[in-house]
Amino acid sequence: MALTRAEINKRFRNRHPEKAAESTRIYREKYPDRVKESQRKYRQTDKGKARDKRCNNSEKGKARDRRYKENHRVEINAKAKIRCKKYREEHKEECQKKCREYYKNNKEKCRKQQREHWIEKGDEYYQNKRERGFFQSDVWKRNVLKQKNRRERDLGFNIIVQNILDEPFEYHHINDEDVIPVPKDLHDLYCGFDSEIHKENIKPIIEQLYGIKL
Repeated sequence: MALTRAEINKRFRNRHPEKAAESTRIYREKYPDRVKESQRKYRQTDKGKARDKRCNNSEKGKARDRRYKENHRVEINAKAKIRCKKYREEHKEECQKKCREYYKNNKEKCRKQQREHWIEKGDEYYQNKRERGFFQSDVWKRNVLKQKNRRERDLGFNIIVQNILDEPFEYHHINDEDVIPVPKDLHDLYCGFDSEIHKENIKPIIEQLYGIKL
């Protein structure tokens, strides 16, 4: 019975392992693209997938993965950040919902991580932000107010008009979801009232300032 080419190659490798290894090395150096394409196709087969799974679960495979992660940590983290950012942009509402649910169910754990983060950053990090005036910026004030409203009153924070004021301002809720910037002194003038009375007092100021009907 005639032998197939694969059987002839196997018999040759078994009888002459050194020559076979040298021949394989020369072939890989001469045709690297052809070898990569052949390996890619093989890994897509059931046999190739089973082999990869078997190798990855072995002690040698796990040690290889650990070495690769240690030697390419920066590159791996950079690629992971890009993938995460792209996923969050494509699934923004879903991610926000999951984050809120996770924080609600793990408040103590999240607060502990935040405290550890602040300690790790140290005073120098926040001192630099203070010197740059970050804690007096509109971005910082808006984020603080947004968190406070969500935490205490469970309100939304949808900005419907961008700030056009040249004086200190605060964001005022015209309803449970939408906010609009108003002068701080006028906003403080009606603080302490019932929320509905507060809205009615601020309403004519907003209509006159922005020319809109509420």
